[in-house]
Amino acid sequence: MEQDIEALKDIVRHLMAENLAQGLAIQALAEATLLPLRTLHTLRERAEHTLEHEDQLPFPEQYRSAFLAEIEDVCEALRRGQERT
Repeated sequence: MEQDIEALKDIVRHLMAENLAQGLAIQALAEATLLPLRTLHTLRERAEHTLEHEDQLPFPEQYRSAFLAEIEDVCEALRRGQERT
C-alpha cells in the first residue's frame, strides 16, 4: 500500500513539473507575441466558452480555481507583452 502511495506521489510530482514548465513556456510566448491584445481577447473568449459548459458538468472548486488562476497568469503575461510593444 505504501509503495502505491509513493508511486502516486511520483506521478503527481511529475505532472506538477510538466504543468510548471508548460506554464512558463506559455507565459514566455505570451510576452513575446506580436499581437498580445488580440491573443488576450481570444484567450478570454475561450476561457469563457469553457466555463459556459460548466453548467452541464460543474468543475471541482480546486480545478476551477486553478484554471482561472492560470488564465489570469497568461493574461498578465500578455499585458506585459503589450507594454513592451
